[in-house]
Amino acid sequence: MEHKPHKAKRDLLVDVVGVGMAPDDLTQAHLDLIARADLLAGGRRHLEWFPDCTCDTFDITADLPGLIERIRRLPGRRIVVLASGDPLYYGIGAYLTRALGSDAVRIHPNVTSVAAAFARMGEPWQDAAVVSLHGRDQTHALERALRTAERIAVFTDPR
Repeated sequence: MEHKPHKAKRDLLVDVVGVGMAPDDLTQAHLDLIARADLLAGGRRHLEWFPDCTCDTFDITADLPGLIERIRRLPGRRIVVLASGDPLYYGIGAYLTRALGSDAVRIHPNVTSVAAAFARMGEPWQDAAVVSLHGRDQTHALERALRTAERIAVFTDPR
């Protein structure tokens, strides 16, 4: 069955593709979306996975409003935003959905770093607490997890 693209209101649709842990995690459907993109946005590391891309690219940095502005100038164009793992778990998917509306954003999740880490350890994680300290002060959430959970996954950043 051929995949028909969703027609969003305002003729704007952004596909947010979770890239997983490595390019090998991308499905053929993900790769097809990326290959057809008019604009491919993502972090520098993710954009480097597609050196043969002939479409326009946008290196996502802290200028998320700049990304939204660029997207809004491209109604009717195929826009793909690359994201780590699950774009809705502390990811750009939630930001894009808030900024553009849920009818204009389609999320394609992938393997998350938490799922990959527990898989590598061979440990179940259905009861694990997951805390993100990446770019935020959530020490209260970490303290609560330390008191209540047997397993904890913590997202961190260089700080």
